[in-house]
Amino acid sequence: MNIRYQPRWKELLDGFYGEHQFTVELTMGVYHVYFPTEATWNRTAPDWACGLWKQARDEAEAWSLAQPYPFDVDSTAWVDFKRP
Repeated sequence: MNIRYQPRWKELLDGFYGEHQFTVELTMGVYHVYFPTEATWNRTAPDWACGLWKQARDEAEAWSLAQPYPFDVDSTAWVDFKRP
């Protein structure tokens, strides 16, 4: 299953994986996607997201570069997992 990305105002980038959702940082003004490290992802990931970091990162990077927006994995970046 692929992850679909959609920007949202207030500097957010939503990722949709089936019925599940997570959000990472998308700065605006100068667009830039900051994706969390694998350790940050795993620290807060619910069961459905465990083991999904590489796919989520790769697909977010592909989405970003297609815009084209810079993309970085950053140790200060965050992820917010939504509950369905």
